[in-house]
Amino acid sequence: MNGGPSVPNNYWSTKQHSRTAGNDEQCKAHSGSKGIDEDTRQHYAALYARPHAMHDAFEQFGAFSQDAADNKALLAKGGKITMPVFAIGAEKFFGKGMADEMRFAASNVTGGIVPNSGHWIMEENPQATIKLVTDFLAK
Repeated sequence: MNGGPSVPNNYWSTKQHSRTAGNDEQCKAHSGSKGIDEDTRQHYAALYARPHAMHDAFEQFGAFSQDAADNKALLAKGGKITMPVFAIGAEKFFGKGMADEMRFAASNVTGGIVPNSGHWIMEENPQATIKLVTDFLAK
């Protein structure tokens, strides 16, 4: 939505798979202060070890270019979303960037940051995530 370069359809699935396959350090780099516990890591590792799981999980990134085109057309046709939008980021990953990005498409954005968390907010700090979301919904 911010007018960045277009991304080839296979870019993310190829790049992300090559960066993450067997690379725990890639995952740890985006975790919060504690990261995820070993049982959770093992759970996800087992899921992603299934045939085609990594490829299938990263397929969503291949849709970015089409999503950007669709969003641009919707904005041109109807303007920004006016309903309340909650954009939540993590202290160690994206922070207020989620709210900043949503402001390209929505005019009523509330931002939230989950403390002591990285990419996996519900796994790293579920209580804070739930509180932020329920506080927003209670407004």
